[in-house]
Amino acid sequence: MAGQAIQCPKCKLHEKVPNPDSILHPTVPPSDNSPKIKFLCERCNGVINAPESLAGKLYPCPRCLHFNTVPGLNRLSAASPGNWFHLLAVIILIAGILLALGLSGIFFFFAFSLSMVLFAFGSIINHLAEITFYLKKRDSPSKKS
Repeated sequence: MAGQAIQCPKCKLHEKVPNPDSILHPTVPPSDNSPKIKFLCERCNGVINAPESLAGKLYPCPRCLHFNTVPGLNRLSAASPGNWFHLLAVIILIAGILLALGLSGIFFFFAFSLSMVLFAFGSIINHLAEITFYLKKRDSPSKKS
């Protein structure tokens, strides 16, 4: 009957018959000092504190005795290579973006500075040419007709 839905004779709710391998056997009680997983009962929302060793197995609610599947641990292992690789990839991406922005900023700063210097130099040359033209015009003998 494991896996089949039956009706409870007392409360008339349909429940799935648990697999005997997934039920906490009373002959092997978990130690009281073992780490616990805290979660809510699917039926009555009562708080259940199940041992971590029973993650993925069925555990009864102390309030309504409904068998709930103990959730697995969702902790990310710090030693997992995938996590380090992902973190390293993000760091390299951010460093690359900052480097690109920094280099482009330096390039535009120097390009702007160089263009300002060239503009100033061109402006000086233009003024010198105007002065030279004026002086030549002033000093040249004027032709009278």
